[in-house]
Amino acid sequence: MSDGSRRIYYREDMEYRPGRLTIEKQLQLYEKHPDKSERAATLWHAWQQNKRWLIRLLELTLASFPSYSRHDASHAEAVIHNIERVLGEERIAQLSATDCFAILHTVYIHDIGMAILAEDRKRIVESDEFVEMIDDLVDGADKDLKNAARLLKRNYYYEETNEEIDYDSSDFHNAKKKLYADKLETYYAVVQLLAEYQRKCHGEKAASNVKDWIFDKDKLRAEFTMSGVPMRIFFRIADCARLHTDWEFQHILELPTEENGYENDMLHPRFVAVMLQLGDALDIDNDRFHPFAHAFSGHFPIKSQDHYNKHLAIRTLKITPEEIVVEADCETREAMRLIRNECDGIEGLLKSTSYYWSRIVPRGFSGAL
Repeated sequence: MSDGSRRIYYREDMEYRPGRLTIEKQLQLYEKHPDKSERAATLWHAWQQNKRWLIRLLELTLASFPSYSRHDASHAEAVIHNIERVLGEERIAQLSATDCFAILHTVYIHDIGMAILAEDRKRIVESDEFVEMIDDLVDGADKDLKNAARLLKRNYYYEETNEEIDYDSSDFHNAKKKLYADKLETYYAVVQLLAEYQRKCHGEKAASNVKDWIFDKDKLRAEFTMSGVPMRIFFRIADCARLHTDWEFQHILELPTEENGYENDMLHPRFVAVMLQLGDALDIDNDRFHPFAHAFSGHFPIKSQDHYNKHLAIRTLKITPEEIVVEADCETREAMRLIRNECDGIEGLLKSTSYYWSRIVPRGFSGAL
């Protein structure tokens, strides 16, 4: 163990299961150690319960974003693994219990805003912002979104001859089939437009969901639990999750470098936010899309197909504490452009974080980024 300001449990402190040291195992070490405090056990058991709750909620992201890459628990697991690869076991072993708790929660929370529930759909379609978005898309350059917006706004249905369709014609049976087929196209349009609206603000929605759960006990449904952990820690987790869609690095620096944790340790919000952004950006491997994504969504928008091709193009992905290597073999210019943009974003994040490293990481944290 270290001095009293931050207790650190290393692999040799106790009998250890085979396998590498992970952030979750590091949190469990605090709970299992003979010198553990009751608060260490509280953090571990609260995480275990909340993890199950968040995994179930994240299952809904596929139905809400059927033509997008996966943002379910498999994505959260990949983000955690990427963070662990960047840190390495030596530095994972230096993480405080509260930092482990915060990183795990932040990663699993950051995309819950992409689970669009019934109350969300009603709120969105009745909002002024959604109406304005539809009007803008009708005149926009994206052909798929333009077509979806036109379908949603359509009041009448016409034949190719521009004559209005008579669904009550003598051929009543076939007319109904035509009507239902047209309505199905509108259904797909609504799903796509709801996703487009929510995508832009899903970081903020994830943060607001957490705060709703804290203030409205009925929404907790005895599932998401604080277990006595101060609500300010969950507020900070929500702040870190919100920032994953905000690539203005100065906003991360507006978070405190450190504050009191729960287990007589310290919490480092800037560090948590940076690790989420980096782990999230590095989830670019070939398996990001659900294997049945095409079959489920029926039609892939051009943007989604470009992102699908981008992930398929990855040929080398190496993430270690020493270096990050990404190589791709792109069949299209758009896939190459997307990979280039993402690599530029990762490189910019690494440069900014390295510059402010001493003002981000826990005190005494070994090594540079």
